[in-house]
Amino acid sequence: MPDIQWTAPGATLSHKNAAKEFGLTEEAIIRAIKEGTIHYQIAYAHVNPYYRVVREEVESLVLKL
Repeated sequence: MPDIQWTAPGATLSHKNAAKEFGLTEEAIIRAIKEGTIHYQIAYAHVNPYYRVVREEVESLVLKL
């Protein structure tokens, strides 16, 4: 995966924000991560971990579902 997807402004979001923005459940996003449909990076906010996902891949998941 090209690094530009991870560094471009607005190209990524947390799995929690993705769930809210696209009307998905967090479980659906985590299932897609485990299936390899969505790539992720683990990030931390105030010592709490979250999945950082690529917006474009989440949009594709929404269209698929």
